[in-house]
Amino acid sequence: MISIIPITVNDRFFGIEIDQVVEIITQKEFFLVPKVPEFTIGLVNIRGEIVPVFSLSSILFGKKAQMTELILQNLVVCRVNEKKLCFFVDKIYKVVYVKEENIKNYAENIWKDVKFIKYFVEIEEFENLIGVLDVENIVNYIDNSNREFYKAVRR
Repeated sequence: MISIIPITVNDRFFGIEIDQVVEIITQKEFFLVPKVPEFTIGLVNIRGEIVPVFSLSSILFGKKAQMTELILQNLVVCRVNEKKLCFFVDKIYKVVYVKEENIKNYAENIWKDVKFIKYFVEIEEFENLIGVLDVENIVNYIDNSNREFYKAVRR
């Protein structure tokens, strides 16, 4: 059995494995950082540690987050390897427990570009397949995109 935190991004359900989640923050002031890639929202101070915040909407769907206030709601704080980061999402639900028989893999030879989804799960209460995010691949994408962005900016 695995534990997943369901979230919504652009009115679509996704999940994050609980073992990658450090905490959930319902409301937090953030610091806007100029001249960063579109998917970067800014920085938050979590008990003295400065942590970057990224928009999952921008990463998954290419939609730039429009920030009108300096308070963010619905942050999922994750740790991948030694990196700690926050994802800004639309909504966060209570933890669900998924049995092994409800995990569905997809045919990778058909969907080669689905690099941010690890697998799908069927959860009755959501009446939908939920794509469980591959947080490690998302962090790699952020790292690679940042390198390319800053190379271009320095030219």
